[in-house]
Amino acid sequence: MAPRKTPAAGRPEVLAFLQDIRENPEDDTPRLILADWLEEHGGPGDAARGELIRLQVRLARLAEGDPEREPLVRREQELLEGHAAAWLKPLHRVSKKRYCRRGLVYIEADGEKFLGPN
Repeated sequence: MAPRKTPAAGRPEVLAFLQDIRENPEDDTPRLILADWLEEHGGPGDAARGELIRLQVRLARLAEGDPEREPLVRREQELLEGHAAAWLKPLHRVSKKRYCRRGLVYIEADGEKFLGPN
């Protein structure tokens, strides 16, 4: 069986950014660098993903009662409604529990479904 190609597989820069994010999960700088790259080098879906990263990072920094939250939350919902199906579709077969936090996808998956049978 040929390995599945992921959207990032043909873009080594994206893989490098994701590795940096993985190594520095609490640092938003690598996330924002990825957002810049997606907005500058990607297509419309990538630009929207870059915007979502930026937006969710901003939301994570705001207090719950901050008046800036409401329009940001509305825009976050617009982006998710417009793009989440495409962004999350490759993960559908391995997990029903998936979400975006600070712009990146997190999943809860069954190991066998995710990695395949031994």
